[in-house]
Amino acid sequence: MNNNQLLSTIKKRLFLLVIFLSISFLDAQTKGLIIEPSTGSGTSILDPNGDGYVSNSTTGFIGNDSTESEIPYMPFIFPGAEPTSDLNNGPNCGFNDFVDSGSFDPALSYVDG
Repeated sequence: MNNNQLLSTIKKRLFLLVIFLSISFLDAQTKGLIIEPSTGSGTSILDPNGDGYVSNSTTGFIGNDSTESEIPYMPFIFPGAEPTSDLNNGPNCGFNDFVDSGSFDPALSYVDG
């Protein structure tokens, strides 16, 4: 391999490395940002302070979307430990299976009276 080929190979690898590293830091959406706000009487449902975010601040969710939410959600109280994959229909630990991860609540609610 001559010097030109070696230099070309190094440039290609550096280019791919830069692309890979830049893609790994991309987010599809700003966490907590409301993309299409509601209109009329529903504007304050998910965004009580009207800043365009469902998070406490305009920096979005940083670590915990439950404690950093504008809405003071309360966890459901389950009578016991919730087993995983206990449903006959739907995927195991999927969208319709309440799974207790141990550190986060499987379901939350909020009632404003």
